Amino acid sequence: MTREEILNMKLGEELDVLVATEVMGWGNAIKLSSGKWIANTPRYMNDKGWRFGDYRDYGVIPEYSTNITLAWEVIEELKDIFFKIRRDDDKWFCCFRSSDFCIADNIPEAICKSALLAKLT
Repeated sequence: MTREEILNMKLGEELDVLVATEVMGWGNAIKLSSGKWIANTPRYMNDKGWRFGDYRDYGVIPEYSTNITLAWEVIEELKDIFFKIRRDDDKWFCCFRSSDFCIADNIPEAICKSALLAKLT
């Protein structure tokens, strides 16, 4: 994905799925008929991205882009990368590394998008 595509993503499922699979180590995301997204949880993944076991290895993808507690887990996942967050007037500025920054209306959005920029660009 390009920087522009990431920054233009809306909050919600699509962004949460990308954060889960590209940043947090979840795998094999599937959308159920109920509309919920599930994926292999990281604890059941091996080095090739495949799971072992049965359907219980799946979990509902967390709402990283709208929940500050869950977004903070993204920061913890990338703890070895430079991180900065600050408020500028009514916007939030967040970056992992100096070039992977995002300016957003809320903290979880800024964290998720800057984390994706750090991983995908």
